[in-house]
Amino acid sequence: MASGKRMKWDGQIALVTGASSGIGREIAHQLAQAGATVFASARRDERLVQLSAEFPNGSVTPIVADLAEAGTGEWLVEQVLAQAGRLDLLVNNAGYGELVKADEQTTKAVARQMQVNFMAVIEATLKTIPAMKSQGGGRILNVASIVGHMGIPGVSAYVASKHALQGWSEASGYDLKQHNISVTCLCPGGTDTEFQDHASFERHHGVSSFMQSAATVARAGLRGAWKRKLLVIPGLRNRFFLWAHDRMPWLYRRIMYREAKRIAPRD
Repeated sequence: MASGKRMKWDGQIALVTGASSGIGREIAHQLAQAGATVFASARRDERLVQLSAEFPNGSVTPIVADLAEAGTGEWLVEQVLAQAGRLDLLVNNAGYGELVKADEQTTKAVARQMQVNFMAVIEATLKTIPAMKSQGGGRILNVASIVGHMGIPGVSAYVASKHALQGWSEASGYDLKQHNISVTCLCPGGTDTEFQDHASFERHHGVSSFMQSAATVARAGLRGAWKRKLLVIPGLRNRFFLWAHDRMPWLYRRIMYREAKRIAPRD
């Protein structure tokens, strides 16, 4: 990755969660290509082994973990610090969503999404901060979503988790700047990943055909983290969508009410 070379990730120690597919895999891959030592975490061992095999020099170390289990985020950071002695870049990417209307949700399902998408980030971050302080600084990249700035129908739990993550990222970024620790929040829109492979998304009559590639989103996120930006929204279309939400709320709401009707009722 040419841009990664210019960003000088060479020699950096990185932890990437949700690294078995999509944006997380691309971030891990691009970092390793750029010379970083990457600890790649996910639930699917075989996917991590495949990723690691692409870098026979040992620059990618798989760590199998399930962030749905409370405390796993902290445990992951402990593993990296024990093996590498430092952590220069924490990438909180793991997350998932389900297409379930608010009136069909259960507290258990919402709590699980909040654990994976938000609380695991808090666990990993709070364990990382003392280490980054002691080493003189570092970078944190949180992968949220454009829905962290707005509501869309059918994914209320996912939207809530990304709103929380966006808010935490911005606020913690202000707090940690004095310690030379930057917090960047990456908020992509539709991305060509396995996100919508979940069976629940079959309920929607027509998913947006506009998708950015995971590689493009990953590059934008890493570039933003290197430059220590607070917020990265990749893609002109996504930035326009957010502008329309803020400047023309009446139109946005009309579109969202229409979209809600396109979600098929549960059988």
